[in-house]
Amino acid sequence: MELREGFLEEEMIAGYRVDWEVKRIWAVNMELLAAFQEICNAHGIKFFIGFGTLLGAVRYQGFVPWDDDTDILMPRKDFERLGSLAGEIPSPYVLLSSEIEPTFWHRGMMKFCHDGTSCIVWNDRLKSFCQGIALEILPMDAVPEDEELRMEQFRKNAVLQKLLWMR
Repeated sequence: MELREGFLEEEMIAGYRVDWEVKRIWAVNMELLAAFQEICNAHGIKFFIGFGTLLGAVRYQGFVPWDDDTDILMPRKDFERLGSLAGEIPSPYVLLSSEIEPTFWHRGMMKFCHDGTSCIVWNDRLKSFCQGIALEILPMDAVPEDEELRMEQFRKNAVLQKLLWMR
């Protein structure tokens, strides 16, 4: 990973102090994103940046100063296809999902993780799956235009979400 000179120096961005530790995390996220894009391009998988990642790219031409992760969105069919490629992901990267690793559960998302880093979430501290810095990958599902169908989908999703949280 090549860092431009001065990158790791502390600075103020939009009134927030950004230190070298956060900048190192951002650098790993950029490495992850480049590797992830290469894999997706090779397999014709569509993805988009979203949430804080998109806000940071537009507003700050980088990361949101108080955010340390990268949020990826992809259409459901591409999300499912990516999951099927888990065994083909080159080291040091790891693709995590609850279907790949039963003890991993993060609200239905997948993570594209760098195995040579550490980012341990308290609830997962005793689990053995890769707990490195990771991209968070979420599926985008189609939403019906018809309001009645949309509300029915919303109700079903609410029930499924409660069942997942009970897990």
